[in-house]
Amino acid sequence: MKKHIFLILLVIIFATACSSDEYDIAYNRHLNKFHSFMCTYSYTDAVFEQLIEMINTKDADKLRDSYAECISDIDIAGFDTMDFLDYFDGKIISYEKEGSRIDKRNGGLFSNYYSIYFIRSYKIHTEDESYILCYSYCFCSGDRTEEGLHSLGVMLEDLDDNDGRLYYGIPGIYICTEENKETIQALAKKYGAVN
Repeated sequence: MKKHIFLILLVIIFATACSSDEYDIAYNRHLNKFHSFMCTYSYTDAVFEQLIEMINTKDADKLRDSYAECISDIDIAGFDTMDFLDYFDGKIISYEKEGSRIDKRNGGLFSNYYSIYFIRSYKIHTEDESYILCYSYCFCSGDRTEEGLHSLGVMLEDLDDNDGRLYYGIPGIYICTEENKETIQALAKKYGAVN
């Protein structure tokens, strides 16, 4: 009987511990190691919902503030936040998740050498266009300057020849177009991988 009560209490604690209501990817983004490990999936939904809101409201300041400190000044692909936000034709009305994965590096319970990254890609739709969006986000790290958005990319779905996968390792913002596709692919080889 005591075991059952203990298990019920554990389930209640974990269920309430994973609330992402107050999580803000720009201003309140640090999660401790235990919390981010146990609740990663609920926070990944919060990150994406906030990205959609920023795109729909064209909130360049909040998007800029969502980047990790170690990434915020990097301009590898030559795009800024307004280029990214203006690339979308209209408001996002629907989306489907294409792929996701977690990248966890653990240096042990008491070590500062750890990080938890989440990589996701989506097909998103406005009234006039369909896009592929991919991002990489760090939920927690022993180095707090790494916490936040690391990579955010978009392309028209019509240009996709990679089954809805974009390059998540390119630091900062990038837009893959017909004109710069080879440049983006070269950056992907240099910096990252395909989601």
